[in-house]
Amino acid sequence: MKYLKLSIFALLLLFFLTWVSSSTTQEEEKTGTIVIGTELQYPPFSYLEKNTISGFDIDVIKEACTRASIPYTLKEIAQFDSLIPELLIGNVDVIAAGMSPTDGRRKKVLFTNPHYNGQGFIVIANHELPEILSLEDLKGYKVVVNTGFTTETKLKQISGVNILHLDNVTEGLLALQSNQADALLIAKATATALLAIKKDLDFAVYTIEDNNEEVAFALNQKNTELKDKLNQSLKKLQEDGTLDKIKKKWGLYD
Repeated sequence: MKYLKLSIFALLLLFFLTWVSSSTTQEEEKTGTIVIGTELQYPPFSYLEKNTISGFDIDVIKEACTRASIPYTLKEIAQFDSLIPELLIGNVDVIAAGMSPTDGRRKKVLFTNPHYNGQGFIVIANHELPEILSLEDLKGYKVVVNTGFTTETKLKQISGVNILHLDNVTEGLLALQSNQADALLIAKATATALLAIKKDLDFAVYTIEDNNEEVAFALNQKNTELKDKLNQSLKKLQEDGTLDKIKKKWGLYD
């Protein structure tokens, strides 16, 4: 009898937790509100500023939704590489987190038309390293990349690099400071924003200009209607100069 009571209690608890987790989603479906997922360790695209979700991608997606009369809510996802899984299981409808539409990602999700074209990479390195002029110069060194980012994909194409996967840029800087890594590879836009904030960093900084990566919003492959609406809004933002104003606000230039 004791085990029967425990089993009934477990079933009731499971039902309650399922209802709680799905109630918000059901309400959002009923009101037409979309959930925008983002990760907050990637300035200037998406990060937390004075307890507010901020960034270039956040401003663009909010303006695009407003133009299309789409109600939205923002949702933080703890890790960048969890964004697409959260999208696939329906916990978010759109990803706005400085994501690049790589071939691998296109097999899983839809992307809007790009709203930004990056300008390469930045290598932040210990002063003991020789000058870094290309990604090939990182051979033989331990280099930090953030899990799930384009920098990881790029560096995997080069043999002889000892890749250290960490969750965010802050962990990468700590690895450099503690001599657990020789260099950190990040997108140029992110590095520029980071270096503007952390002016006391004592590292060598090198620019790799051999890569232009696009940034777009990701959606579930079934959500073609929402993709079309966002693309229409993005086109209007480009045509009336709003997109350029947002880029200028965040110090971004194509």
